[in-house]
Amino acid sequence: MSKLVAAVVVSALVGCSSHTLRSAQPVPLAPWVAFVESQRYTQTVLIRHKEQDYRLLCVLELGERGLVLVAFTELGQRLFTLEYGPDRLSIDRSPALPTSFNVKLVLADLQLVYWPLNDIQHSLKPGWSLVESAADNTRHLMHGDETVADVHRSVGVTAIRRPQLGYQMTIEAVSN
Repeated sequence: MSKLVAAVVVSALVGCSSHTLRSAQPVPLAPWVAFVESQRYTQTVLIRHKEQDYRLLCVLELGERGLVLVAFTELGQRLFTLEYGPDRLSIDRSPALPTSFNVKLVLADLQLVYWPLNDIQHSLKPGWSLVESAADNTRHLMHGDETVADVHRSVGVTAIRRPQLGYQMTIEAVSN
C-alpha cells in the first residue's frame, strides 16, 4: 500500500516526463482480487527521486473485498485514500495532493507486489510481460525488451524501481 502511495508522490514529482509511460502502461494492471486472509500493514515509504528523499507513512488493508490504502505525510496529514474492490475503484484525494499525482500508478505498484503473478500476466496488454524470479525474490514488468519496473522483496523490506520515471521506492514494515 505504501508502495502505491510512494508511486503517486513520485508521479507528481516527475510530472509531464512520465506522461507517455502513464498512458501506455495498463493501470490498474489487473482486476481486483479477494485475499483469503485479511491483512493490515503499517509501513514507512522512502522515495528517492533525482537525489531527493521523501518519506510517507501508509496503512494498507488487503481482504476479501479488495484493498484499502491510506497515505500520510510524515507529519500525519492524509494525502489520499484508495479503495479497489469488486465494484469500485475509489480515490479520495486531499487538496494538498498535486493534481498531477497519479494514484492509479501507485495501485499498479501495489499489484506488482501483492497480486498473484498469473492474475497480472493474464491481464496485461500485448507487448507487456511480468517475469518473476523465485531465486532472488524479484518481479520485472517489461514492455518489449525495456524494463518498466523492478520489485525486490526481502524480509520486512520491499524495493520498487522505475527506471523510466527515475525513482526508487523502499517500503519497510512498521508493524503487522
